[in-house]
Amino acid sequence: MDITSKLRGIWITPMGLGSTRTGNVRYTKQLWNHIRKSHSLDLVYYQYKNTIDRDVADLKLLFKNVYPIVQPSIHFKVRAGEDYLWSINDFVSQELLEWCSKNITPNRYDFVVCDYVYMTPALDAINDSVVKILNSHDQMGDKHIKMKYSNELIKKTFSITKAEELSAIEKCDIVMCITDEEKSYFDSFLFDSLFGNFINTETILIQHLPNNIRDIKKNTTERKNIINLGFMGSSNIVNVEGLNKFLNYFQDLKSKNINLILAGKICETVTNVSPNVILMGEVTDEKDFYGKIDIIVNPMPKGTSGLKIKTIDAFAYSLPIIGT
Repeated sequence: MDITSKLRGIWITPMGLGSTRTGNVRYTKQLWNHIRKSHSLDLVYYQYKNTIDRDVADLKLLFKNVYPIVQPSIHFKVRAGEDYLWSINDFVSQELLEWCSKNITPNRYDFVVCDYVYMTPALDAINDSVVKILNSHDQMGDKHIKMKYSNELIKKTFSITKAEELSAIEKCDIVMCITDEEKSYFDSFLFDSLFGNFINTETILIQHLPNNIRDIKKNTTERKNIINLGFMGSSNIVNVEGLNKFLNYFQDLKSKNINLILAGKICETVTNVSPNVILMGEVTDEKDFYGKIDIIVNPMPKGTSGLKIKTIDAFAYSLPIIGT
């Protein structure tokens, strides 16, 4: 594939794109912007109907062609072994497979990108002349075991066997990784120790760089009567569990000169708010949040194998961060 000429690409995503504050969406939109500087890019939006109805008009402002495909409801299944609830084939519908086979063809597209390893079964329906790329976002093989997730987290966090993850990598020509650790993890798959063969997949590192960072002038030597801690995040189960534990400690402080300011969909999950917990809700401009904050908190109950983009953004705004 000659990347010096203008290429025709299509991106398949299952992510709800209505919020730009979630790290995975921001990272992906950053990639879109870079690709569209030199190449054409269409979008397959694989989401629930109400999400499609909400987002499709805005997406048509970003892409010349947007193809919405309704994702069916997903039901948990009990798997054999270490409490696996997911299979690599749980997400991709027959409708999506048929659409990809019919429409993502070599005469229309040079490359296809899919978000997350659980979308790679869609690549099976696409001619091998089209370059197949995975935007991995995270490691999914044995994730619930590595992270020692609780039963509730296991139900809401995608985790598959390493054998299934390997089968997904084998479908791809390129795997895009967000951290060095993630790249090393996928590189370890490229040598098939059983047969002594190398898998013909290339891994590349594409790190997140915060966009449009504007200076927020702070007097760092000023002695303040009130200290504002800040947390901005989505309402995913890991954020919710981490914040709830942090709130228990925070409210035990009973301090009148420390506020906790929350922004993003995480605010919708907070109940019994004390007077010094301030809910901003979703913010259009992140500067409105960071301009109020003295210290960022990032209370993760378990390790994550991807990149916590909120941590990178805090550093970009020259803010200290307290993490776990």
